[in-house]
Amino acid sequence: AGRLAYQLVCNQQLDFLFVAMHMLRNVGESVNRFFKAVAFHTSKRLVRCRLLRHVDHMRRLNEDEKALISLVNLLEQLYTNPCYTTEFNRMTTRLTTGQYPQRAHGASLP
Repeated sequence: AGRLAYQLVCNQQLDFLFVAMHMLRNVGESVNRFFKAVAFHTSKRLVRCRLLRHVDHMRRLNEDEKALISLVNLLEQLYTNPCYTTEFNRMTTRLTTGQYPQRAHGASLP
């Protein structure tokens, strides 16, 4: 049931999210716990964003988890591609063409 619910959540249609919630409830699984586990372990940004919005709306995130989510969001802004090799090649190309990367928020020059 968990795998099918994950596939429904990944479909990007709102109705399928409700179907996944209903299916998890029928099986006896905690919807919020399942969504939180999937959100923290998936590499798909849209799925993670949707599930974290739902879990946050249900007030199931503590302050440490919210801080972790903001760190992940910052990393995703700085490194747009989740593949290390692709990101490294993009950064190397920018450096050789004179387009230097942006600094993280609050970073100061030495």
